[in-house]
Amino acid sequence: MEYISKELKREIARSRPTLYKHRRKSKVMVIDNYGEMKSGSYLRILTYFFSTVTLVFGLSIAGFYPLYNHQARSFDELTQKVTILEQKTKNLAQEKNIYMARLVISNPKKIAPRVVDVPKAKRPAKVKEKKS
Repeated sequence: MEYISKELKREIARSRPTLYKHRRKSKVMVIDNYGEMKSGSYLRILTYFFSTVTLVFGLSIAGFYPLYNHQARSFDELTQKVTILEQKTKNLAQEKNIYMARLVISNPKKIAPRVVDVPKAKRPAKVKEKKS
């Protein structure tokens, strides 16, 4: 057995080639028309940024859609109610006219016209102009 000193062991350890450590991180390289290779790390950052923005907007759409859907349904219900009430008012106006006509035809002498006193609007007093 050979005797190896501590210094020699250190020397051997330094001279050994270090093993290539495989990096799991992938890189994006951009090659232009002239064959130059450039780093594309900014593309990765842009991709992460746009994906997070898309995710945030997608979640907000998913959250706000039920609110919008509820408002749309309630608006439709209210428009239906308004059209029904408009139809009822038209029918009541027609019935009122029919009843008034029947009343006039059945008792023409007993109905006296109603006179409503409407006060006349006050007119400003005329101011006499002085001739000088």
